[in-house]
Amino acid sequence: MKSLDTKDPSYNFTEQNLADSVIKDILHTEKKITLFIRAHLYLEHFLDVAVEQHFPKQKHLLDVPYFSTDLKLRMLHGIGFLSDVLYYNAKLMNEIRNKFAHKLNPNEDRIQAKIKNMLIPWKPKHVVDTMDTFEIYKNVAITTILCVKNALSENKNADFYPNVTIPDSQK
Repeated sequence: MKSLDTKDPSYNFTEQNLADSVIKDILHTEKKITLFIRAHLYLEHFLDVAVEQHFPKQKHLLDVPYFSTDLKLRMLHGIGFLSDVLYYNAKLMNEIRNKFAHKLNPNEDRIQAKIKNMLIPWKPKHVVDTMDTFEIYKNVAITTILCVKNALSENKNADFYPNVTIPDSQK
């Protein structure tokens, strides 16, 4: 599979091209580490765009190394741009990516537990119970990333399952 090369002069970069690439890359990724890092990169891109849109006077922070994904998520959730479900799933995506990016041998059981905690409320529990963790992660990653992207495109809050709330202890 050819990967996205936005530096190629023949590539016509649009947010729709990027959304299509998100789906293709995530669905066709077979290695866990590649999936977790690639999905996080897409999520991070759209979070950066959201910070630029919602905090135009603070966009210079995107160039500061300690302006972490966690801080972006907290800010965007705090202003209501991210619903609880999107915030929670994106937070878990970030934690999983960090395990793979900062440890030579990440604890697979802990990572699987984080994935099993992800929320995919649009599928019945008996269906989710039959999915392996890799499949759950792919579903959550695609939905989370595209909900953020679509909210940016439509200039509204990412209200994916706005009536589902996450207990404060899990935020």
